[in-house]
Formats: sequence, structure tokens, C-alpha cells
Amino acid sequence: MQEVVSSEIVIKNGFITGAANWMTDNGGVLLLLSIGLIVSVFVALKYGISYKKTKQFIREHNLDVEHTFVKQESRLKNMFASSYAHAGFAVFIVALGITMIVRFGAPSASASGVGFVEEMEYGTATNGGAVALYDEGHMLGFAYRINFNTATTASPTPPSSTPTPPITPSPAPVAGCTAITEWQAVYYNDADLNGSPAVCRNESRINYDWEFSSPVTGVRDDNFSVRWTRTITFSQGSYTFAAWADDGVRLFVDGNNVINSWGPHWGETRYATINLTQGNHTIVLEFQELGGDASVSLDWAVTGSGSPTTQPSPSPSPTPTPSPTPTPSPSPSPTPTPTPSPTPTPPSSSNPQPYAVPASNPGTSASGTRSPVTTIQRPSNDGTGNFRVSCHYSHMNYDDAIVYEGQPGRAHLHTYVGNTASNAFLSSNTIRSTGNSTCDGGTSNRSSYWMPSLIDRNNTPLVPRGAQIYYKSGYQGIHHSQITRQALPVGLKMLAGDPNATSPQTSRVSWKCNDVGGYRSIPECSGNLRATVEMPQCWDGVNLDSPNHRTHMSYGGGSGRGCPSTHPYAMPEITIHFDWTVTSTTGSKLSSDMSGTNGYSLHADFFSGWDPAISSQFINNCTSQNADCHVGAISDTAHLIFHTIAPRTVPGS
Repeated sequence: MQEVVSSEIVIKNGFITGAANWMTDNGGVLLLLSIGLIVSVFVALKYGISYKKTKQFIREHNLDVEHTFVKQESRLKNMFASSYAHAGFAVFIVALGITMIVRFGAPSASASGVGFVEEMEYGTATNGGAVALYDEGHMLGFAYRINFNTATTASPTPPSSTPTPPITPSPAPVAGCTAITEWQAVYYNDADLNGSPAVCRNESRINYDWEFSSPVTGVRDDNFSVRWTRTITFSQGSYTFAAWADDGVRLFVDGNNVINSWGPHWGETRYATINLTQGNHTIVLEFQELGGDASVSLDWAVTGSGSPTTQPSPSPSPTPTPSPTPTPSPSPSPTPTPTPSPTPTPPSSSNPQPYAVPASNPGTSASGTRSPVTTIQRPSNDGTGNFRVSCHYSHMNYDDAIVYEGQPGRAHLHTYVGNTASNAFLSSNTIRSTGNSTCDGGTSNRSSYWMPSLIDRNNTPLVPRGAQIYYKSGYQGIHHSQITRQALPVGLKMLAGDPNATSPQTSRVSWKCNDVGGYRSIPECSGNLRATVEMPQCWDGVNLDSPNHRTHMSYGGGSGRGCPSTHPYAMPEITIHFDWTVTSTTGSKLSSDMSGTNGYSLHADFFSGWDPAISSQFINNCTSQNADCHVGAISDTAHLIFHTIAPRTVPGS
């Protein structure tokens, strides 16, 4: 039986980034390579010196170039130089071939294709090929990806249904790993936990954002993996575990695989809710880094009393409250959508509504915080301040509470996360008291985030898998110390991106496929598709909105210049990421596209509905500090409650 194994190497700026790794794994072959290169260089230098001496001899003796001695001398030197050069080059090629076979097997196919990566993306094109690296338009270098399909002879075992390595955690102590009192952390210079451990140590938490750096001395900055193991005493109850990772992650509780998201992924939170009995339970978290940014964290919270039922199945019967909150946060009336006095304008006939709108997500009315498992990471790896929130899909409609306030049906189709009551009548006066929420923190975060809907080739709006919302500092030339330390203004409105664009926009609006980004239009993609919009960061301090919905906000000045004097209040930079799982993007478009299927018109809206007591904490403790708060952490003593309605429960996802 032939088993096809897929491998890859990545060449960046003309060098093989994996060379140091696989060369050192094959020391003898590395010696051959070195000898071949040294011989080639030596002969080239010797030939050059000999040629120079020959020319000097001709000049000194006034000989004709056809002189027999000169011809013989030149021929001999050419012959020997050519022989040495060929020998050295042959040694180099043979050694290179041996190394490739030892490491990858015989190459039988290679991938090709071109992609462009901007904003300093450290990744490879999804279909292989040359990739130009840019930073705000300045070329940084090139990367090239080569895929090798190697045929290896496998023993006649029954075919496996999963190509990934077997998910069998080994919590047994690692030889030489002593003084473990908390998490046993075992690091491997392999992406699938293979080989001998590179590092084994005690760690007090799992809460890291390594970005593009090595996690610890002796471990690579890409293509590594980690296994954390710990036995912890739990009280009886229903627990929700939240594992954030970029790239892959697997979680085991007492040997049971409750989260399995191995392989390339961008940063997102995966949830699992299980019942635990009173007593000790072994937790194993496995993390995989394949390339680019690297981050991982694990957290959990009690979300129920722990009855012996399995995961809740959707049914119309009442379900337990997801967290033991007292009375739900202020929700003055059950009316989901307050109707103001002006008569609603019916949908305009000039704005046809051709798409079938998927079902909505009810969200949660719970709110508040919980005790954390881990603390904030201080300092952050790059001197920036960061806070993140995970959200699930809420609903779709043809409204826009910013551009077409009070005019239902006037907009193109929008997709929302956050506030479940977002429609044309949502106002700055009602947003804090209206609707449930589909974001972590529940109704502590009644903010609304929306983008134009993604439409597939069959004219079907696609429900996003979820959204990640970042509140950051240090990325628009605004240092974390320049952030205004006050709560986000309730009712503040922001718009970024051009809904009328028919050509590529700036780098503040972009697409990613499988964690490779910088695309200005919808890329060809199968897997994880992400749309990203960066909101302006500087506020005039007076107006919650403006006639064109833009001039009350401004982007930072860059290069540490902070906010302009006209917009002196430095807010956290809000970056909105919407994520979809797709099988193909051929023929896909945005509901706002007017120039065919390209996604040029990507834009996003933000309508602030944060509880001021919550937003002031994450601004003071996270974005205005040299700190990384990861997902939902607003202080060392408080995390936002989970919102655990999984996207898969929403029809159409």
C-alpha cells in the first residue's frame, strides 16, 4: 500500500527557513554540503587568480595569445579548474539530493501559484508559489513555498479515516523533567509532538502570545508543538473550557478529546462544555504552531450544576441558565425593538432584497464577569496593549443603524454579531438597554458589529463561524501610554472601509485565507476565510456621530505621533475580524459589491454598547498598558463570562 505524505519547506528572502532545522538533523549530509560549497568556492577563486597571473605573464613577456605555451597553459588551467568546479558542484548536488530524500522522500510533484502578502504577513500562499512580503507598500522580500508529495511504503494496516496524527495524549512524566508543581510543559521541535522533547519545564499558566518569536530557548519559532499536563481538583459541576489558539489545539479531560482543532487556523476560541464529578481530573492541552503568529491560552468556568446529562441538545423546552447570574442585567422591557415616533419607511423599491435571510441567534441575557484561571500577561511580547472578545453570529437584515437610521430596508444585506436587536431603530439612547448579546460578556457588551454579507455563487448568504474583536494600542503610531483612560462612550458610532469601492482599498481593509493575508479582494479559498477591517482610533471628544459618519473619528498619525489635535482622544484601535468556513470562494461576493465578484467594497460598522464599568477596566488594565489580556480578561481578578452558543446550532452555518 502506498501512503502519500505531504510536506513543505518555505524559502524566505532567498533562503530556506527550515534549512537550519533539517540540516542539523542530518549532520553527515551537512558536512558533504559544506565540502561541496568550499571546493566550488575555492576553485572559483583559484581559477580567477590563475587567470590573472596568466594575463600578467603575457604582458611581461610580450607574448601573442596564440603562442603555444600560452595556449597550453590556458588549456591546462581551464581543464583543471573545470574539473574541480564540476567535482565540487557534483558533491553539492548529490548531498542536497540525499538530504531531500532523507527528510522528505523522493519529490514527485510541486505546487505553483502566486499570492500577495501585505502588512508584514509571515505566511505562505494557500496554493504555494511566490509570495511578495510588504509593509504598508514597502517590499520586504519574497517567500516561496514548495509542496512535496512523497510516497512511502506503509505496513498493510487498515486505512485511517483521519490524516492527522492519532490523538493520544501521554500525560506520563517526561524523563529529566523534574520539579513539576503546576503545568508540565513539554516543547517539541516538531509540529506533531514527535521526537525527543526539546524543553520540559514547570509553568504556572497557559496564556501566551509569542507572535513570530520562539516560545523558549531551544525551540523553533515555527513548526513546533507543546503539550501541557496537569491534575487539578474540581468541584462537581458543568464546566465550559475555552481554548484560544493560533494554529492548532486539542484538549483532553481525563483522556477524552473534547476539543479537536488540529492543523492551520487563525486565532480563535474553541469551546467545550462537560460535566465533572468532585475530585481530581487530568487536563491535557496540546498546541501546534505551523507558521506565522503563535498564541495559545486555556481558561474555564463553572456554567452549571453538573447534572449527569451530556451536552445540551437544542429543543424548545427550557434550558438551564448558562451561568449562575442573579438577575439579568438591566433590560427594562421585553420589547425587542423600540419603535420611535416617526413612521417607518417601507423598503425602497430601488433596493431589491434578493437574498433569503438565515435564521437568527437568540444570544444571551446574562452579563458580568467571573473569576479567572490565568492572569494578564505583562509585559506583552511587543510593547503593545491588547484585549480581545469572541462573538458568535447574531442575525442578518437590510438595515443600517448608522447610515440609514430610522429607515428600515434601505441598506444592502448586513451580517451582525453582538447586539441581537440591531436594526434601523437602534439608537445611542437605547443601545445599552436593548437586545441580548452573542459576545463574551453577554449584555455587558451590547455593542453591535456588522459587515456586508458574504454571498456564495448560489446567491446564498453565508453565516459566519464567528468573529474576533480586538481592542489594541501601538498599531497606528499611538503608544499604549497615549490611550485616553476613560470608558468607551456609549452610543459612539464608527464606520471604516468604502462600501462603494470598485478597486482595491488600503491595507486597513483586507482578506485572509487559511491565515495567509493581505488580499484586497476575496481570495480563492477552501477552508478558513477571514475579512478584517481596522477602525479609526482618534475621537474628537464631542460627537458620537457626524453627518458623513466619519469626520468625528480619525486614524492615528503614525510613527508615534499619536492623535491629531482635532481628534485628541486616543481610543483603543478596534479591529473587526469575521470568519467563515468555506469549501470554495469561486463566484463569491459581498452584498455591497457593485462591480462583480471581488469583495472590494469590504467595510464594517461599530456601535458602542459597552457597560462603562467593564470598558473602563479593559482600557485601564489592557490597552493603556504594556499588557496582553487575551480573550475576555479585563483584570487579573475578572474575566468576562463566556457566551457558549456554538455557531453550528445556527441554521445555515
